[in-house]
Amino acid sequence: MSVDAEKHFASVADEVQNRFHVDLVPGTEILTDLNEAHFIHGGRGDIVLVPQPNNDPHNPLNWSRFWKYTTLIVCSINMFLGNFSSLSIAPMTPIFVEYFHTSVSKVGLLTGSCVLALGYANFIIIPCTRLFGRRPVALVCSIIVIGASIWEALATSWIYFMGAWVGPIVSGTVADHIGWRWFFWLAVILQGAITVAMFFFFPETKYNQETIMPSEVVYDEERSDIQQKDETSPPQQKQEISHEEITAADNGVQHLAVLGKGYPSKMQQFGLNWRVDRAQIRFLPRDFVTPIEIASYPVIAFGSCCVGFAANSLLVLNLLESPAFSSAVYNFSPASVGYVNFALMGGGIFGLATAGPLSDWISMKLTKRNGGIREPEMRLLTFIPFVILAFLGLLIAGLGWEHNWAWPVVVVLGFGFTGVIVMAIPTIGLTYAVDSYKPVAGQIMVVATVVKNTFGFGMTYFVNDMAVEHGYIAPVMVLLGFTVGIPIVFGTMLWFWGKSARRLTRNSKVHTF
Repeated sequence: MSVDAEKHFASVADEVQNRFHVDLVPGTEILTDLNEAHFIHGGRGDIVLVPQPNNDPHNPLNWSRFWKYTTLIVCSINMFLGNFSSLSIAPMTPIFVEYFHTSVSKVGLLTGSCVLALGYANFIIIPCTRLFGRRPVALVCSIIVIGASIWEALATSWIYFMGAWVGPIVSGTVADHIGWRWFFWLAVILQGAITVAMFFFFPETKYNQETIMPSEVVYDEERSDIQQKDETSPPQQKQEISHEEITAADNGVQHLAVLGKGYPSKMQQFGLNWRVDRAQIRFLPRDFVTPIEIASYPVIAFGSCCVGFAANSLLVLNLLESPAFSSAVYNFSPASVGYVNFALMGGGIFGLATAGPLSDWISMKLTKRNGGIREPEMRLLTFIPFVILAFLGLLIAGLGWEHNWAWPVVVVLGFGFTGVIVMAIPTIGLTYAVDSYKPVAGQIMVVATVVKNTFGFGMTYFVNDMAVEHGYIAPVMVLLGFTVGIPIVFGTMLWFWGKSARRLTRNSKVHTF
């Protein structure tokens, strides 16, 4: 953002605070036009775009729906193939125990080591994306995954599996029918395919809005009275209007003509001329120090714990599913154990599809009631239905295994409900934290991932042993207490005092990043 733009928004903030008696602490946002304060809007006339885009068609904020969705889908598939596989060892646990002559606990550590690496690798990956860009780092990481999968397919000792990445659903089936090694060859094929797709459909999304200043803005013909006046004038009389000189349309809504019609640059965002961004070198120490600093902020600590414990609810079920369903009570084959993960996946898809839109809808409704001023805490109400599902899902899974309930009840209700909350609760908690501290969104992800994966690694040391000594219900109830208790107790506290907590850090330097 330019200096003039910063002064403009600062003056607007002062006006809003004085006129409407609103304390605009970081995280509090203006989402509608207020009197003379006019901003660029999206397709819906009453919604202000945050951050404000410029008029560069190569700005990712201005990309068309095709490029936005294509980039998101390709990136998501790559993340899916790289992350979900850390849980794939579970269906093959009996095979590995027999083949490599090791114990269930040691096989569980294979999952733990991968989970730990996924968390702490961010301290290397995030600075690399700052130096080289997101596209080259993603491609290099994808190639590393291919190499790791080849390594696992050729493994002759269980220790080689420290860091293997494949999929839990198909792992049991492939291992049961054509051998566990082919499972890893399948991972090589899938990762290779997505790497090729990333080369053509994953442009660079790192963008500095100050590199190309908005020199002229043309408004949507249906929205702007400026354009309507121009339509009645000769073409040679049309004027190019600078960003600072724009006045609002009659309805107070501004629209960039390039918004939603942009596209990636073939040279800058698809090119292979990868160079080190030397201007970013001075920020590297900040990438290491900032996550440690912000981990103590109440809102970020809350969001990170929501991510950590809800996501590890999936891990506890994953670690226990093989010994539970392979027992004499259920007598599942490795393939059948793998199939139960379809319930988790189905629930996860539902949670991902509902948590975000529901959170946005509730937040927007409360924003309108609040006169167009949005507070991040407005999202916290969205926890209510998903906390209920978390309680039911984990309770059914734990009690079902302990008392030998019918497997459809355990899988459909227990695993299904847990799958929903594994995606929903982290989505809400993380969005709340990012809304409160947008400039350090990347560092927030690092904190959340480290919290999640550190606890997940620790779980691999005690979950199986606790289940043997105290029954399946004990480790599941530990996760239930954290997953349900944190949103209820601390979410309620932040609903009332969240803005006060944000006010304590309003002068933090992270807001200037």
